[in-house]
Formats: sequence, structure tokens, C-alpha cells
Amino acid sequence: IQAVNKDNHKQYLLGTYNWACIDHPGFQEAHKKYLNALIDRYADHPALGYWQINNEPGYPFVQEKGAGNIYCYCDHSRAAFQEFLKKKYETIEALNENWQWLATNLWFDSLEDVEMPRTTPAAWGAVTPWIDWHQFRAASWTNQFASEVKIIRENDSQHPILLNTFVYSRWDFFGILLGINLWELAKTVDIFGSDLYPGIGNRYKKEREYIS
Repeated sequence: IQAVNKDNHKQYLLGTYNWACIDHPGFQEAHKKYLNALIDRYADHPALGYWQINNEPGYPFVQEKGAGNIYCYCDHSRAAFQEFLKKKYETIEALNENWQWLATNLWFDSLEDVEMPRTTPAAWGAVTPWIDWHQFRAASWTNQFASEVKIIRENDSQHPILLNTFVYSRWDFFGILLGINLWELAKTVDIFGSDLYPGIGNRYKKEREYIS
């Protein structure tokens, strides 16, 4: 159930949150069970103000030293990515045509042979596969929260639903490495926010976005 990085290393359990692969059926089963238990216990509680369905979503943002890790490369994510490509391109010929980029290209015989890209364009990876890979990862997170909102709304139509996010404002402005789409995530909930940490490195003293 642990997320797997591009070097096939499993995310460590005693580290950052969001260590699990959201494409894993075991995660989905356990998560729905947990969410329904919370709803049963707290939906009618007088102290409940709103539902916060996640804290800073996206794949692990604490990077291993010397590596910009991207998740998830497990078999479940691979199968889900292939389904995403089938819906987008419909035929392997269309995918091969659109994935051409470098002087040398891989041509696939079937969509079942397609692998997830493991290098970004900055590391000489082909651009179109990387764009598709990011769109898939972002869609997976958006669909994850849309399904959570649906479960809550089936049991509680009164309390607002909140989601707070975090991105590296200096080098990952839009959550690309985290695998999220901030604009699409915002559409799934009633209240959407972004976490800032002005006290880290005294950023509030020198960076305008933290001053206020």
C-alpha cells in the first residue's frame, strides 16, 4: 500500500503523511471504512463545525537527499495510468503519434505496454508523456476528494467541507511534483485554502507573500 517512487523505493512509514498510494485498492477500502466511521461518530455532534478531509494533499513533499522523487510507480498506479491513456487517446497509434518528442522515440505495440515516465523534461525526459503523467496524477487526487465529498454529503448535507493545501512557493508553485491541480481541487469543496509558513527562515521579513 506504500507509495513507490521513480527508483522503485517504497515511501517510509514513519516519515511524512500521504505515504500511501491512493490508487491501491487496499487504501481505498480502508479509507472509506475510516471515513464512514468518522461520519457515524461525529456528523450529529454539536461541536462539529466543518469537515476537513485532508491536510496538505499530494504525494510526499519531503524529498530524499539528492533526488526529486515523484510518486507513485506501483502496479496499481501503472494500471490506472494506462486506463487514463486509453480514455484520452483511444488507440495506441494516437498515443505513439502524440508521444513523439526526441530524436529517438519509443513506439508501443499496445497501451498495456506503456510505462510511466520517470524523468522530467528538465532531465531530458519527453514532454508529452510527462504532461500526461502529471494530468493523471492530478486527476487521481481530484477524484479522490470528490469521492470523499460524495460520501460525506450522502450522510451530512449541513456542514461545509474544507481542504487546505501546501506547495513549495519557491520552486513548485502549482503543486506539479506533489501531483495535484489546485484549481480542480478547489472545485470539490466548500472552503479551500493554502498553508503558509512565514516563520520558517524568517521569510515574513523578506518575502512579500508572507508579510501580510
